[in-house]
Amino acid sequence: MFSLETFSEGELSFMADFTATEMQVSKALFQFYLPFTYKADSELQLRKSLENHQFTSFQLNDLEQEDKYYGGFAISHRNLESFFLPMTNKILFPTSGKDKGYHRYSKKLSDERAITINHGMIPFQIHSVDVILCPYELGIVTIRIELNDLPLADAITFTGGKATRIHLGNESKAAILYEEKNDLFVKELFRDMVPGLDHIIKGNDAAEFDSKIYLLSLLSVKNDIKTQYHYDEYGLACISSQDTDKLTNHFYGRYYYALLTNLFHRLFFLKLLQGYADINIDSDKKAIRQLIYTMHSFTSNYYFVTIPRDNGGTEIFNGMKQAFQIDSLYQCSKEMLSALFHYEQNTATKRDSFLLLILTLYTVICGIFSMNLFTHDLEGNIHWERLASYNPFEYLAVFIVFSGMIVVMYLAISSLIQGWQDKKLRKKWIDKAVISSKKE
Repeated sequence: MFSLETFSEGELSFMADFTATEMQVSKALFQFYLPFTYKADSELQLRKSLENHQFTSFQLNDLEQEDKYYGGFAISHRNLESFFLPMTNKILFPTSGKDKGYHRYSKKLSDERAITINHGMIPFQIHSVDVILCPYELGIVTIRIELNDLPLADAITFTGGKATRIHLGNESKAAILYEEKNDLFVKELFRDMVPGLDHIIKGNDAAEFDSKIYLLSLLSVKNDIKTQYHYDEYGLACISSQDTDKLTNHFYGRYYYALLTNLFHRLFFLKLLQGYADINIDSDKKAIRQLIYTMHSFTSNYYFVTIPRDNGGTEIFNGMKQAFQIDSLYQCSKEMLSALFHYEQNTATKRDSFLLLILTLYTVICGIFSMNLFTHDLEGNIHWERLASYNPFEYLAVFIVFSGMIVVMYLAISSLIQGWQDKKLRKKWIDKAVISSKKE
C-alpha cells in the first residue's frame, strides 16, 4: 500500500531520494484494517465470543482506555468526541449495545515479534487489536503495530514490499509482514489475534466482495522535512519529522475513525452492488425490496457528506473519501436503486392492472348476466334439487358467481399473508441495519 508505485510523479521523486540516501525512520506506526462479513443472526454470538477472549467494549466515558491500547501513547477522548459532529458521534461511539453504530471491541496485547527484512531481523510490537461490528453484517478487524529505528526502505517493505501494493486477490500475491510474500500470513496474523473468528465470519476470511487489506501509516523520519500526507485506494500514509504527541494522537484518534468511516461506506456500497449483481430480477422480488430498503436506511442513518467539524479534519476525511471513490460508488448505487425502484413500480402497476381487469370482468358478467339467471333460486330456503334442471347457461352463471367469490377471498387472504410476511422481513432488515442487544 505504502510504496513507490502509489505516489504521483513529484511524490515518487521525493520517496526515491529518501531511499537512495538510506533515510532512517525513528518510529513507524501502522494500523492494518481487514474487512469481513459475519453470518446472519450471529451478532450476539460474536459479541459474547469477543468478551470471552478478553475484548472490552470501547467507550468514550471510560478514560482509562485513553492510554490502554496504543503502546505507551495516549489519545484524548474529549478531543476525539469534539472532532466529529454530534450526529456522527452517535454512530461512531454508541453508548450501549442497544444503540446503532460501530461497536468497537478492543484488546491490549503488547506482543513482541520479529520478521526478516532484507536479510536482517526487524523486531516489532503488536500493541492491540480491535474488532468493529458494523451494521449490515459488516465488520472490520484492526491491528496496531510499531517498529523503531529502521531504514525507510524496510518500513516500505514491511507494508507490502518494494514498489508493490498490498492485495490479497488473484492479480497480486504481495503481502505484508512476511519475507517470502506469502499472502496467507496476514490472515493468519488476524486469525491468531482474534480466536474463534473463523466460525462466525461468512465467506472466505475477508469480505467476499473486497479482499484488500487497508493501512494507516505514520512514519517519523530523522531528516528535517515537512509533514506530508499520501492517499491511495488502500489508505493513508503520513510522513513527518515531527515526533509529537499531537500527531500521534490524531493518528490513533481522528485519522483512525476517518479511515474507518470511509471504509465502512466503501464496503457497504460494494456489498450492495454485489447483491444487485447476484439477484434474478424476475424472481427475486424479496431481494429487490431488500436492496431498496437497505439503500434508503443507509443513506438516512449512516451516510453523511461532511463529518469532521474543522477544516483540517475535513481535508483529511475528504482525501480518504476521494481515494476510496466513495462518491462514484454512491452515484452508481443511486442509479442501481433508481433502476430497481422503477422496475418494481412498473411490475406492481402491471400486476394491479391485471387484477383490476379480472375483477372488472367478473363484476360486469355477474351484474349483467350471471346473477339474473339463478338468484331467484337463492331466495329463502335453497332447493339444491333444482340444480339438476339448470341449462348450460345457468351452470355457467353459477360457476362465474362462485369462482368470483373464491377469487375475491383468495386475494384478501393473500394480501393479509403478504402484509404479515413484509412486516417480518422489514423487522429482519432493521436488525441487520441496527446492531442491538435486544435479542438477548
